[in-house]
Amino acid sequence: MNKKESEYFKNLVLFNQTKNSLERKELAEKILRFSVFTRINPLVKEQFLYTSNWYYVAVREILQTKRIKLDARSISNLIRPKLSEAEVENIIKTLLKLKMISKKDNRYVQLNDLVSTGDEVSYAGVADFHRQMMELASQSIDNVDRELRDISGVTISLSNKGIDELKVMIQKFRKNVLELSERDDNKQSVYQLNLQMFPLS
Repeated sequence: MNKKESEYFKNLVLFNQTKNSLERKELAEKILRFSVFTRINPLVKEQFLYTSNWYYVAVREILQTKRIKLDARSISNLIRPKLSEAEVENIIKTLLKLKMISKKDNRYVQLNDLVSTGDEVSYAGVADFHRQMMELASQSIDNVDRELRDISGVTISLSNKGIDELKVMIQKFRKNVLELSERDDNKQSVYQLNLQMFPLS
């Protein structure tokens, strides 16, 4: 085993052992630099980008809205926080490569097929995605009109049984939100709904 192979396997072992999401992301980025891994998993870099960054999901969802024309320029003008036209073009290339969207007439359209994350390495950036979305939620307090957002929270005390019941309630609510989006055939905007529950004691 040469030095490069040894480094690759060392990173794989560390990746599988660590529980820290930031360390897992850093190790995943190192693993993705090795051609031996990307040869086995040809789309893993694109999958990692999609699961690690808020704007891939946002651009894909914009394609569900009822706009006459949706190209890189118009998407760049719609999305917030603002992305450049070049950034949107790169996002579109990645989504096309993952077969999550396709070109139809004068616009891109979302495909129903969901991308598979493939393996744990490409999925390692999900924690970063959630951090980004929570940061965008924080920024929206000052940057988005109150009529266009809803920021609320409750602090409660619960038993272990109550915590389990609350988790089920959240899962049902999330499912209801997705079903609402599926039924809506006149989509105009893209919204992010964050659901967080964590202990304070």
